[in-house]
Amino acid sequence: DNIGNADYNLQLSKKRADAVKEFLLLNGVKNALVSKGFGNKIPALPNTTELNRQKNRRVEVFIKTTNHD
Repeated sequence: DNIGNADYNLQLSKKRADAVKEFLLLNGVKNALVSKGFGNKIPALPNTTELNRQKNRRVEVFIKTTNHD
């Protein structure tokens, strides 16, 4: 969310992403994983209410698939 220092929030975002990556690795996900933190740069919702700010404290997982013939 956009509350607090932007640099601190970016570091917190990176730590959150890294924690999820570590959890996935420890629980059997063997594919190449990349984690990124974006701080308050890419909110899912406007940071206009406490509920929206809570929803912006999130981790998103994207699965890249390839077609092998």
